[in-house]
Amino acid sequence: RWDRMYKVVFPDWPSLLLTATVDENGSGEYEKDDAVTEEVLPGSKNDPPVTDANEPVEEEEEAGDEIQNIIVNTFTVLEQVNHDQSSFTQGLSYSDDGTVIFETTGLYRQSKVRRLNPDTFDVELSVDTDDAYFGEGCTFYTDADGKGRLIEITWLEQTGFIYDSKTLEKLEEFKYTTTPENRNQGWGITYDASKQEFIVSDGTQYLYFWDRDTLAEKRKVTVTRFDGREQKQLNELEYMDGLVCCNIWHRDDIICVDPVTGKSVREYDMSSLWPANQRGNGENVLNGIALGKDHVLLTGKRWDRMYKVVFPDWPSLLLTTTVDENGSGEYEKDDAVTEEVLPGSKNDPPVTDANEPVEEEEEAGDEIQNIIVNTFTVLEQVNHDQSSFTQGLSYSDDGTVIFETTGLYRQSKVRRLNPDTFDVELSVDTDDAYFGEGCTFYTDADGKGRLIEITWLEQTGFIYDSKTLEKLEEFKYTTTPENRNQGWGITYDASKQEFIVSDGTQYLYFWDRDTLAEKRKVTVTRFDGREQKQLNELEYMDGLVCCNIWH
Repeated sequence: RWDRMYKVVFPDWPSLLLTATVDENGSGEYEKDDAVTEEVLPGSKNDPPVTDANEPVEEEEEAGDEIQNIIVNTFTVLEQVNHDQSSFTQGLSYSDDGTVIFETTGLYRQSKVRRLNPDTFDVELSVDTDDAYFGEGCTFYTDADGKGRLIEITWLEQTGFIYDSKTLEKLEEFKYTTTPENRNQGWGITYDASKQEFIVSDGTQYLYFWDRDTLAEKRKVTVTRFDGREQKQLNELEYMDGLVCCNIWHRDDIICVDPVTGKSVREYDMSSLWPANQRGNGENVLNGIALGKDHVLLTGKRWDRMYKVVFPDWPSLLLTTTVDENGSGEYEKDDAVTEEVLPGSKNDPPVTDANEPVEEEEEAGDEIQNIIVNTFTVLEQVNHDQSSFTQGLSYSDDGTVIFETTGLYRQSKVRRLNPDTFDVELSVDTDDAYFGEGCTFYTDADGKGRLIEITWLEQTGFIYDSKTLEKLEEFKYTTTPENRNQGWGITYDASKQEFIVSDGTQYLYFWDRDTLAEKRKVTVTRFDGREQKQLNELEYMDGLVCCNIWH
């Protein structure tokens, strides 16, 4: 009875997004699907700066100079929090213990250095920068004496500052150079504790590496995208899991590069985080990356919000690292994207109409806990007929039709839905004597599209013509006698030409496609080996049987 359906992807399951073509022998040819990738243009050339509110204005690239790269656009927003909309954010950094967020802001006569509360995100302490400076990136670090410090660079002044991280008292002022051809600008800065070095961007394609104690330049690398093209406009930086992650000015990309080679190894399109057309001014760009204990904090210039996000395709990022003086690290698994849940309880006697069997409480001490991933990406929410007591859902093999079967006595239906509009194109009532259950599309031995449906207590199934929903065949089956041979869910494995059926117990039954004879059954167990009952609607995906669990 949901009034909506969701198109989702599971970023931690990339092989699921392969398109499989199964031949008669069950072998498959796979082609990468583009469900969660798109083509984007990396940032254009670095150009002469303006004098106040904006950093350099981009010029159009020369004709034929466009390049295209595939980047991941999947991420999970854990929380949206408040941010001071007056902040022209240039630097963002957590303290090493996560108890403080540091932010530096830009613009002449408006630049500030700030401490934020990581629980409330309120500004706890704010210090104005001298009017002569346009504040840029910052990063927290621990100096040679073990004291917490904040370092900040400036845009055109070739001047940096070191602050006491608790009081924001200015302790030191220093000079630096970056790229002379770009007037030695300063844009972003981050810190690699393992090598005790700062990493600095200046709006060009270069990253500079400075010694922590002397601030002397040790080396520089040229940053390149996947196809080897140089990437200019590197802006705010964050060192994460051995990579230097970079905002790109006037782009919603975050690219994470190997600090040794400069090659991009991870690229994220963040354009859906807060779409540019909702931000107002075109200079209100994504700019600000800070690695917390269990999330990455993202914000932008003059944004009224910050986002705690995780990247499900990057599990090692959510390891907590303790770096010793020699740069080695000890890692501990973080629980940012996991939670403890209780699996479904025992299968119990059925009721007679609107609901399937009502669960009983498990016996005292019988609870079990398993860790499950809670990361997924919603691509789109679409409409769904709220009167549908959905029991089965299946696409045709070419994706041009969605089939749905609904339950309840005297209300069960078999339906074809339009996959573009999600409207019901064709609906056939099931006989009042049956409580409709799961369905699945398949192709029969003659290559014809068919839909198979099972029923709850009647030990009866139906085969329909997939185009007309004309009932072609009625058949009998058995599942678990102790559970009155119920039928709950059904799906199809084309590679083995067999149906897979659930009946509300811990068993999955495998039926031959052509004879509907039972070939075998398996017992489903959770991570710790405990049997899982209440298996409901099923879908065969990427070699696995994915199961809803009732209630």
